[in-house]
Amino acid sequence: MNFKTKDEWISWIKEWKLGIFLFANAAIFFIIFYQDISQRAGIGSREVIGDITFKYNRIQRKFEREISWDPIDLNSPVTNRDSVRTEKNSIVAIKLLDGTEIDMDEDSMVILEISPKNRKIMFEKGSINIKKNSVAGESKSSIMVESKKGTVEVTDGDVIVAKNTQTSMDVAVSRGEATVSIDGQEIQLKKNQVLQTKNGGISAKDASVKMIDPSTKARNLEKNLASRSLNKLNLLDSNSSSTSSEIEAKKVTSPSIQSPPPTTTATPTVTKKKETTQPYAEQPTKNQTVQPAPSQQEQLKEKELQRKKEQAEFERFMKM
Repeated sequence: MNFKTKDEWISWIKEWKLGIFLFANAAIFFIIFYQDISQRAGIGSREVIGDITFKYNRIQRKFEREISWDPIDLNSPVTNRDSVRTEKNSIVAIKLLDGTEIDMDEDSMVILEISPKNRKIMFEKGSINIKKNSVAGESKSSIMVESKKGTVEVTDGDVIVAKNTQTSMDVAVSRGEATVSIDGQEIQLKKNQVLQTKNGGISAKDASVKMIDPSTKARNLEKNLASRSLNKLNLLDSNSSSTSSEIEAKKVTSPSIQSPPPTTTATPTVTKKKETTQPYAEQPTKNQTVQPAPSQQEQLKEKELQRKKEQAEFERFMKM
């Protein structure tokens, strides 16, 4: 195609604008499809059971029959028998294909084993929230949370499961019901009830139970981190203030140097010493004054002003 004039080029574009538009759309679709395939390339033939819907800080995943832990990103697929763990100050939310949501707090770990015949969460440590809704028109299917201490079965409800030690487990229900089995004993917890263990037995105790969403937990973690940083800054400032107080106390208690009393019997002769100047040293003129170096007390005042500015910025952040 040889376009001799600009008008010929414009007329060709008008004639083929629909084809150009369709080709651009196809190219964009191909790029998105390729990125999705590349993201799932490491999964291979593993069965996808859900996705990562929320992530805060460092989250890791380990495939079945592998020993290495790899970081997992937001919207990444989760496969059957994956191990997922959160580190300190980290939170993750997993949504299964049937709509069940699993929220993991910091320092938590689970192994997901989800199949049509077996729906199980191997709970290793930490604290997790289970949100399970029954689907109308389908047979009721439950999800089981298993640990070394016992099991928690949820058919329709919002349940909090926390593991304090290898031999203890806390369960609380904010909506629906959950069946808890520990050491051969079984009990059903209902809304606003928590598990109580006493004298080797288990029972239900009424309590106000509220489940917090992952985004709110992440904001609380950020506020706690900022508060700890401010406390460290205040501690450093108090240490510097105590040091300055010790220096001032030493100045007050140090003995003053007294000059000997003048004698009245003899008049001492005063001899003028010849003033000597060091080479290359500037001597102050009559109109110049020598600026003294800033004292340690002035430096401490500057640090105090800087600390107050940082505290004001932190208070503005907390009010956001």
